[in-house]
Amino acid sequence: MSSAPTNPDLLALAAQIVSAHVRHNAVPMDTLPRVIESVYATLSGLESPPPPVEAPPPASSKRAYRRRAALTPETTDAPAPKPARGKRRGA
Repeated sequence: MSSAPTNPDLLALAAQIVSAHVRHNAVPMDTLPRVIESVYATLSGLESPPPPVEAPPPASSKRAYRRRAALTPETTDAPAPKPARGKRRGA
């Protein structure tokens, strides 16, 4: 490895992950140190919290209500659909 590991627990976890990977996959011996470094670096990155993400501003409930009201049949100029007729009884 290029630098000394700072967290022995992460190193042990990285070793377990890499050994499980090598047990089930063919990994050339010359790439094994890079695989260990990569897994360790990934695990180290998980320790730090992710950068904060700004939440979008809340939507206006009045605007949403107006949009819904504009789509109701009572507010359109088109006539409301007539109810379907059923079969007449006794005819």
